[in-house]
Amino acid sequence: MVRKGCNSLVRAEKILTHIAWVGMASYMELLN
Repeated sequence: MVRKGCNSLVRAEKILTHIAWVGMASYMELLN
């Protein structure tokens, strides 16, 4: 159960990082 919690935490972190990356990329495109 603890392992499952850690796994979902890592997954959430990956999703957040992906969203931040996509947001930054589109923001840079808007600036250019």
